[in-house]
Order: sequence, then C-alpha cells, then structure tokens
Amino acid sequence: MQYRFSNILRVLSVIFLVIGIFDLVKRLNNRPETNLRLILSPYGKYKRWIAAQAKHETGDYTSRLAIEQNNLFGMKCPKKRKHLGTCLPGNEYLSFKSRAESIRDYMLWLDYNNFDKSLLTVQDFVTHLRQHGYFTDSYKNYLAGVSHYLKFRS
Repeated sequence: MQYRFSNILRVLSVIFLVIGIFDLVKRLNNRPETNLRLILSPYGKYKRWIAAQAKHETGDYTSRLAIEQNNLFGMKCPKKRKHLGTCLPGNEYLSFKSRAESIRDYMLWLDYNNFDKSLLTVQDFVTHLRQHGYFTDSYKNYLAGVSHYLKFRS
C-alpha cells in the first residue's frame, strides 16, 4: 500500500510538472513583447525602444487599460488619423480586439507622425514622441520611465 501511494504521488508530481511547463510555454507565447518584436520588425533597432515604451505605458503590461482594452500604448480616440481600435462611449481611450491590433495601431500613429528612422538615441526617440504630442508627462519623467525598461530585457 505504501509503495503504491508513493508511486501515485510521483506520477501526479510529473503530471503537474508537465502541465506547469505547458502553461508556462503558453503564457510566454502570449506575452506582448513577443508580438511587439514580430510586428515591429520593420522598425529595426527601434523595436527595443518601442517595447520599453509599451512597458512604461502599461506598468509592465499590468495596467487596467492594457488588460481590459488591449491598449498597450495608451492610445486615445483620435480626431483625425485612421485607427484600428474602437472608441467606446464615455471612454477617451481606444479599445482593441487584441494586443497585436494595438501594436499595429501604434505603427499607424508612427507613420501618421512621420517617424524619423534616423534617430540615434533613446533621448532622440522620446524627443520625437514629445514633439508630436504623444505624452503629457515631463520629458525627464517619460525618458526615465522608458530608460528604466531598457535596462531589462524588453
């Protein structure tokens, strides 16, 4: 009886380990940064900066806007430019069907604002965003936020 019980425990622990590994792989495949890197490939060296920007905007993908509306960049309902999201009544922010749609919409914003692909530093990148009205925070705070996530793998 003792022998059977220990074997059952071993089998169950292996099953839980395998389930845990599958769950981890599934979660890694659904990570926003995985989508970011694939979709932003035309932006070459800037995709690290953009991924850090998304992490800053969403508090490392934990914000309510990111979770409930798939909005990774804090994109508001635009008055002029074309967008891929939905403007919900009483909400100033776009809602997206998926995170990938949010990333593609951000690319539309970059194109609409003539993204300068000759930028050399993350400071230049943040300056470009500021000049096009992307954020209202102080330059110093926004740069610090984006730079914080660049220190880690983004």
